[in-house]
Order: sequence, then structure tokens, then C-alpha cells
Amino acid sequence: MVAALPTRRPAPASPSTGRDGGGPLRLGLSVSLGLVLLSSAAGLVLCLRYVGLSRATLPALAGWSLILCLVGVIAVRLAPSPGRALAAALAAGLLARILAFAFVLEGRPIGGDPTIYTGMARHFISSGELVHFDEHHRQYQWAFFPPAYPVLIGLFQLVFGFNSCSIFILHLAIDAFIIASIFHLGVRLQGPEAAALASTVYALWPTLIWLAGFPQKETLSIALVCLNAASLLAPSRPARLGWRRAMAFGGSWGALALTQPALALFPPLLGLVLLRRQPLRATVAFGLRAGVILLLVMGPWWARNHAVLDRFVPLTTSAGWALWVGNNPGATGEWMPPPPDLVGLPEAEMSDRAASKALRWIAENPSEFLVRTARKVILGLGSDRHSFGAIRDFRDIPGEWIFATLATPLQMYHLAVVLLAFCAVMDGRRVPAELCVISFLSVLYIVLVEGWFEFSERHTYFARPFLALLAASFLAGRFGRSAHPV
Repeated sequence: MVAALPTRRPAPASPSTGRDGGGPLRLGLSVSLGLVLLSSAAGLVLCLRYVGLSRATLPALAGWSLILCLVGVIAVRLAPSPGRALAAALAAGLLARILAFAFVLEGRPIGGDPTIYTGMARHFISSGELVHFDEHHRQYQWAFFPPAYPVLIGLFQLVFGFNSCSIFILHLAIDAFIIASIFHLGVRLQGPEAAALASTVYALWPTLIWLAGFPQKETLSIALVCLNAASLLAPSRPARLGWRRAMAFGGSWGALALTQPALALFPPLLGLVLLRRQPLRATVAFGLRAGVILLLVMGPWWARNHAVLDRFVPLTTSAGWALWVGNNPGATGEWMPPPPDLVGLPEAEMSDRAASKALRWIAENPSEFLVRTARKVILGLGSDRHSFGAIRDFRDIPGEWIFATLATPLQMYHLAVVLLAFCAVMDGRRVPAELCVISFLSVLYIVLVEGWFEFSERHTYFARPFLALLAASFLAGRFGRSAHPV
């Protein structure tokens, strides 16, 4: 009788690496991140040329770098205890947002979309109608703006009061969810050290700290993208694609489409990640289940629009207008006033005519279209100070001086994160294949889909969690404890 051979317990699964990512994937991501890197470097040059420096710029940059390094070191040292590491990143990020809001943003009027969304929220609570009268177009807009964000802040303010503090508290909670989501994705994909660094990089990203004080939908959009990605990658090993995960994916997909319609096609692309872990048949079945949930989420919005406008509006009526804003002889990607022939029309007709004008201009000027689109994409990917420019309009504080002091550090932070992400991909040893796929799809989506329309830096914010995860993978590989085994 032969004695049984001793068996060894299998080693615990480690975070997946990028070794199985394949050459084409790494090449595509390297090229796309190289584009972002060059755009960011160009953004820094433009910032230095047109904004310049103040005497306080270098001290501000040194101080912020010191804070970032200190919080990062603390988070990494606490990484063996994930809860404490996450708490450190959350505390630093939320404290920075509270200070920025308390000393700069609280009680100060902000125009543009923030004013529109808060006005729509108040009107929705008082009358039950989600509508905005636009003075530039001279029209009532029933389906021009996506509904999720104004409804959310309206319901939240109904409980906590109609003031800027209640919106800030809501954004603070959403940011806490984003930071926690990045941490848990980092643990799943790369381990606790990289997770602690990624959540710290995002939590202390200056532009995103500033964004928390604005009633704008980008914060909610980032959270929904994170939820969408987590619903695909949260299990530590391939798991059954049942209805529970389909509800999370389809529900966040629908909510994202009702928050930022420009990102409505991004979740299906994320579904490609499943093909690395699941058979095609299982992936298609999961997509069908998620599609059912999507229809349930979108259905009330479709029914309401048909009742109000007597036509089917899949997302919003602003698509044609956004296409014209991004494609006309004077287009820069930023909002611009409508031409006289588009003023005073019903919103759906206005959007249809705007789309026709834009498509006609593209057909007649293909080379100029390509040049302008490339310019929009380069400036949008490379700039990281646009939203901060609103501080120059605050007359009771030295807004111009604050902007001149902090614009360059903001741009340098963005450039540093992109550079670290690029180095991580070029190194490749510690980059999970799933993260490579998602990051590549994010940049590709920005270039090939969003770049066609009205487009600026804020339309790229949804990709920043993935840039933070990439940057953290490089930092953890070079400076983390696991990089120097005893």
C-alpha cells in the first residue's frame, strides 16, 4: 500500500498583476497615457505662461507636498489594518474639503450650472415639476438637463435645509463613498498598501477638494462610475453573475445615464472586463439582466418626457446643442451663447436644428473639425485648474492672487499623478490587467466619444479614480514595504 503523499495548502491568492494583460493592451494604455502626459505638460507650460507665479506659490507647493507625503506614509504604515488606513485617508480628504468650504466657498454665489441645478431642485420640491427657463435660449427646458442630480439635492435639502451647507454635506458623503470605493478596489486589485496610497492620492487631489463645494453633478458621476466598476470587480475571485450583481451594475448604469448622459455608453465598455474572467455566454446573460434593471431605472424618465414633450427622449434634449457647441466655426469646447436662429424655439426643435448645423459644419470642414477636436481633447485632458478659476469672481477675497498662487500647484499635482500612472504602465509588473483595461477604456472614451461634444476638463473627472489607482501601484511597488522584502 503506497502512502499518500503529503499535500500543501494552496497559498492565498494575491492581487492580479498585469503580466497577463498582454502586449497590445499595455501598448494601447501606454500610448493613451502618453497623450494625457503630454497634454498635462502642455497645460503646465500654458499655466506658467498665462497665469504665472506669485511669491506664495513655492511655499504653497512645498507645504501641500509635505502634507501629501505625511498622510501617504501614515496610510501605508496603517495598511496592515485596512480600516485604520482608510480612516486616515478619509480624515485627511474630508478635513481638507471642510477647510476649503469654510474659508473660501461658504455663502458665496456661484453662477452657471450650480445656480441652474439648485434652482431646479427648489422648483422640483415646491411644485413637483423639473423645469428650467433659460434666458439665453428663451425657452422652458423640461428635458434639457439630466434629472438625477437636481432631484437628489432637492430631496436632501428638503430634510437638511435649502442652503449651501446642506449641499456640501451631501457632497462630503459622496466623496467619502468615492474614497472608500477606491480603497476597496485597490485592496481587491493590488493589495492594502496600494489601496491606501490610491485613496490618499484621490482624497488630496486639490481640484476635487475644490469641487466638493460646488453644486455640480461631476461628484455624483464619479461615485456612480466607481460603483459601476466595483460591481464588476468587487468579488475577490470569479463569482456567479447573478441578479444581485446585475442590479448593482444596471442600477448604477441607469443612475449614471440620468446624471451625466455623456457617460451613458461607458458602463457597457466596462463590461469587457468580465470577458477576462467569465465565458462569453455568462457575460451576455449578465448584460441582459443588467439591461432589464436599466430599463426599470430609465422607464419613468422616458414616460415623463413623452407625456411632457410628446416624443421619445432617451437621455436629454441637449445632445444636439452640445454637439453644436463643440463643432462650429468658433467652438472651443466651452459653453457659448446660441446663434439667433436657435433662440426662442422649443427645446427639442432647437436641439435638432443645432445638431443639423453641427453635422453640416463637420461635413464641410473635416480638417478643421479634427484640429478643433484634438485641441479640445488635449486641453481637457491636460488642464487641471479650469474649475478653480471661479475663485477670481469672488470680490470679497483676493481671488486673483489666490488663483495665481495655487493654479500652478494644481497643475503640477495633476501632471505628477499622470506621470506616476504612466511609469506604472511602462513598468507593468504590478499593474493588474483589469485596471489596465478600465484605464485604457476611460481615456479612449474621452477621446472618441466625449471629445465630439461640448468638452472641458470636468468631463474627464470620472477617470481620476483609475489614474489614482495606477499611480498608487507604482508608488507601492517602489516605496511600499512589499517592495523591500526582508
